[in-house]
Amino acid sequence: MLKRGSSGDDVARLQTRLTAVGFDAGGADGIFGPKTEAALRAFQEANGLAVDGIAGPATNGKLAELQAAALEKLSNVADDDDGGGMEGDRDAAVAMSLVLVAISLGVLVTLRRRWWGAL
Repeated sequence: MLKRGSSGDDVARLQTRLTAVGFDAGGADGIFGPKTEAALRAFQEANGLAVDGIAGPATNGKLAELQAAALEKLSNVADDDDGGGMEGDRDAAVAMSLVLVAISLGVLVTLRRRWWGAL
């Protein structure tokens, strides 16, 4: 469980994930300070979770759920099998947005493994 005063790589990952889903944690410096706590509380409130400012199982589960949803959307774009492919600037912008979210959430490795197996 991460809370104000925690520090390290797990906090940096939390900050990155919060920012990726629209809650500005003030950067990924690995220090759980007031900006991270405010972002976490806002995330918890927006997602119907107990607003305690602690990244425990329920909060981490919701973040993981959103990460999985982003992965699924990215996979669906890449697996477009209707023969039409991606066309135009709008589709390219959507795809780029999804890639940026995937990078932020750390899902590209998972996606690469799904498509090409372990390298």
